[in-house]
Formats: sequence, C-alpha cells, structure tokens
Amino acid sequence: MKSYFWGIFLISTGVFLLIKHYFNLNISTGRVVIGLFLLSLGVSILISGFGVNTGDRILFREGTFKYEPAEDEYDAVFSEAKLTFEDFVPKDKPVKVKVNCVFSSLDLVLPRDAKVYIDASCAFGRIDLPDGSSISFFGDHRFSDNVDKNDADLIIDLSTVFGKTEIRR
Repeated sequence: MKSYFWGIFLISTGVFLLIKHYFNLNISTGRVVIGLFLLSLGVSILISGFGVNTGDRILFREGTFKYEPAEDEYDAVFSEAKLTFEDFVPKDKPVKVKVNCVFSSLDLVLPRDAKVYIDASCAFGRIDLPDGSSISFFGDHRFSDNVDKNDADLIIDLSTVFGKTEIRR
C-alpha cells in the first residue's frame, strides 16, 4: 500500500515554516503543525485508501486471497474478498482452515478435486452453500461431499457475522 502521508505532511510543514519566517508572521507553530498532521492524514486516506491486504487478512479493502499451506486462518473484515483454493493439494490427513467474514462479502471458491467438509455458522448474515442450501440471519449448517469429517481432504470452519458468503466450486 502506498502512503502519501509523510510526503504531504513534511512538504506542507516546510512550506508553512518558510512562509512564517519569510513574512515574520506571529502564528502558533504547534497548532498549525497538528492541523497539518491531521489534514495530511485525511488526504492520504482519501488518495491511497485505508486498509490492510495481507496474505491472510483483508481489512477495509477489496482483494483476493489464495490458499497457502502455511496459513490456517483467513479474515475478511469490512471488505469485499475472494478466497480461492485452486492451489490446494490433498494431504494424508485433513487440512483444517478457519475463515471469518465480518461485515464483508466473501466469495469462497472450493477446490474441484478434493473432498470438502464445511462447518458454517452465521449471525445476522447469509451463507450460500454449493448444494443450493443457505443460512439466513442465524444458524449453523454442515456441508460435505458425502464424506465424514475425518475422511475429508479439507475442513473449513466458516463464520459469517453481518456479512454474506457465497461458496462455490
């Protein structure tokens, strides 16, 4: 993420100090610098946005995660996100992943050639599952590819709160 904050702040503070000393103005430097700090922060947020988009977390942004074997939890908070398991390779034992969708819209794309078990929980939201069923407002639902939880290749613990999650293959 590019941040213009320091550039805007330092340039505007320098211009202020030059004008103050060139014209010999009697202005409170501390108050103006604090004002320029807040103004620079606001302009920086407007220009470059405010949020985080890392490998396992998207906050206040729009973005895509891809499954990484090293990650076991993914969070989408105040965002519009897509999580894909296209690089998922089944292992000898089930892989457990926790997915949290809070105040967000999440598109979850499952792997095509893996047995999946999903334990979905919803509060004040909606979850659309691949078999056509859905959870609206409150509820829990279990989805599987006709396998027991211990026989699945991928186990997803999904929580959606004040959001919408659509799961598809």
